[in-house]
Amino acid sequence: MKPLKLKREIIHAAHILRGKSEVMSCDFSLALKSATNKDLVYLDPPWQGTSGKKDPRYAFLLDYDGLMAELDRLNRSEVPFILSFDGICGTKEYGESLPASLSLKHVLLNAGRSTQATLLGRSDITYESLYLSPALIERLRTDNIDENGPCATRSHAQEQLSLLAS
Repeated sequence: MKPLKLKREIIHAAHILRGKSEVMSCDFSLALKSATNKDLVYLDPPWQGTSGKKDPRYAFLLDYDGLMAELDRLNRSEVPFILSFDGICGTKEYGESLPASLSLKHVLLNAGRSTQATLLGRSDITYESLYLSPALIERLRTDNIDENGPCATRSHAQEQLSLLAS
């Protein structure tokens, strides 16, 4: 994205989020302590399988057990959250399954052709995982969702609702 367009996008996003969000620079567990069931938490830690060893892309390695404990605490507090955590690229799967005890809804999103694979002469497709918390699923089921609501078209609304299908 060109710098001027990026600047416009950032300013637009800041305008939309003003008074509705908070930016913090601290350990994620400290930031999560203030989350309530009125919030929506989005977590995007380093993926499993890419941060279990020395990796120059990340300042800190993933504390898997700490993350699982925080997800469990969020569930017990009924805080809605979305976790982006692992995925598949070609035949390689990144990460192990999350504990079933967390009762997370797993959704695979087609993220398109892998840039890294393209550079290596392959055409692998990347699928990124999103995990939806039970509190978020419940909120989506109980909210009054207008068919003409915030989605641009009915088909987009149907796609979003299909995330909830079992």
